[in-house]
Amino acid sequence: MSVIRPSSALPNPPYGMGTRFYPVEDVELMPDNEFILNFLPYSAAKKTVFIVHGFTDSHQVEWPLKAKDSLLEQEDVNKITVDWAPGACSNYLKATANARLCGAQLYRFQIGRAHV
Repeated sequence: MSVIRPSSALPNPPYGMGTRFYPVEDVELMPDNEFILNFLPYSAAKKTVFIVHGFTDSHQVEWPLKAKDSLLEQEDVNKITVDWAPGACSNYLKATANARLCGAQLYRFQIGRAHV
């Protein structure tokens, strides 16, 4: 326990987070279906930007959709929306722990994508 974080919580187990990656709305990118990138407007030569919602939200709230549209108007990039709603809709302390886990999952996802 610290002064900055007076109480801590453990995150959900990774399989209980329900973190999902969407390169296109309604198309989920999963580790075992990487081939789907061949059928999407995805280019390994482009920068990839991840849009991640916050506490109590999901990827279907308005601001991530607006952010995606605005981003694509400004720059030609790969866009992947991250949904971690099952972990974000917990009490605040649990959600902050889950946010750290989501960040670790995103990092692992990026490392796995480096070869694509």
